[in-house]
Amino acid sequence: MATKRKTTKKVRRKKTTLSAKPKRRTKKKNAFLSEGSPIAPKNLLDNAKRTLAAGIGGGASILTNKIPVGKFGKVTIGLLGGFILNTFGLHAMGNGYTGGQIALAFSAPATPMNEEAEFAEENSLSDKPLFLDENNNPMVLEEDLQDGTSYYRYLSEEELQEIEEAQILD
Repeated sequence: MATKRKTTKKVRRKKTTLSAKPKRRTKKKNAFLSEGSPIAPKNLLDNAKRTLAAGIGGGASILTNKIPVGKFGKVTIGLLGGFILNTFGLHAMGNGYTGGQIALAFSAPATPMNEEAEFAEENSLSDKPLFLDENNNPMVLEEDLQDGTSYYRYLSEEELQEIEEAQILD
């Protein structure tokens, strides 16, 4: 018996009257302000937020700097505080806190504003400012108390001896 041959159907391509899909036109991105650029608006905003957070962290380090411990204790507090802030995802704030605390620990102590600092004696600058005339004779600048005029006066022998004794003691 003869076996019946299978017929194959050819898949025919459909003929349509529609044209091909139109190409989408997109604007060419400006490479200067693209996402990877450091001055892209999104990156600028992120950088501003990080800088503000680091400033807040540095300001917080000023508050904890008042704890009465030595330099090693302040550095330890700064490192632990930065570690804790970084653990909670506040990376910029943690870095600002640590940097601020370490900078404050190693900075020179400032004179408090409410205390008067004694830098020199009250009249030390005008005590005996010496000048020499053309003949190398020592003179001193003085001010007349009545009319406020300044004048030069030659030093007496006693004043010269006092100055020489003070220079020997120094």
